[in-house]
Amino acid sequence: TYGLLHDPNNILHIIVNLLGLFFIGRALLPVLGAKRFLALYAGAVFLGGVVWAAANWHLGGTLIGASAGVFGLLIVYACFYPNQPMTILVLFIFPVTVKPKYVAMAALLIDLLGETLTAAIEVARRASPDPA
Repeated sequence: TYGLLHDPNNILHIIVNLLGLFFIGRALLPVLGAKRFLALYAGAVFLGGVVWAAANWHLGGTLIGASAGVFGLLIVYACFYPNQPMTILVLFIFPVTVKPKYVAMAALLIDLLGETLTAAIEVARRASPDPA
């Protein structure tokens, strides 16, 4: 159920997830059908939770949000339409046209780097002596 919850203090994240779900879902739903689309989305949310738990088992924390589901849809969209131009509004102002395969690769890289840096910072914080 974590995929149905969001941090109310981060409205921009909710908006980006909803827009991603709407626009990518609109393109994938006719191709996959409703049952496969829902299975893909739920499977991506589940897999995202499993991967997050495996990567953060020693750190603990709380996981909420639908980002894994939207990310899974983006990956499948990039597989079906790798060279189809798509326009993204950067900062909701500047239109940038890119190919989905590059958006998916960039999102994956940013996600992996973010998780790696977060884990490294947390390990370093726990390893440092308490300044008491």
